Amino acid sequence: MSIPNTNTFTLQNVVTEINPTTDDLIDCFADANAHGFDPAYKGSKNQLLNFRNYDHNASSLTSIYRTNKSPKAGAFSCGYTTNLQMWHNGSSAYLVNGDVVYSNAAGTTFGAQGHYGFNPLNGNASIVKCYLNSVGVVSGLTMCLLF
Repeated sequence: MSIPNTNTFTLQNVVTEINPTTDDLIDCFADANAHGFDPAYKGSKNQLLNFRNYDHNASSLTSIYRTNKSPKAGAFSCGYTTNLQMWHNGSSAYLVNGDVVYSNAAGTTFGAQGHYGFNPLNGNASIVKCYLNSVGVVSGLTMCLLF
């Protein structure tokens, strides 16, 4: 359960969410998940209200959409509609070789092995094609040439 998007929560609410080593504000900041802060409220991270709308379980993964098809040859991964939400550990919206793709936002289940097309937008044609190995690692990534 995250901290409510109000200004009426207490330090105990934050302690319950984070479960810090000691139950004080300084340790809450030390043990907080950097991805859990709402950018509108995180401020300088020096007061209780910086935890407004905080979610300790927020994922640091990026959403991306994959084709449902896994043809034997990667060339056929282009042009298919991307409508299966996946997540990756890369630092941008787009995949790069070496990123890891997961089938859940928590990052506990790897994407299925195979050749796929990907697009950061749901319902669009794949714009890159690549191969995912058995532990979701991206390789052979190339741009799709769509006419």
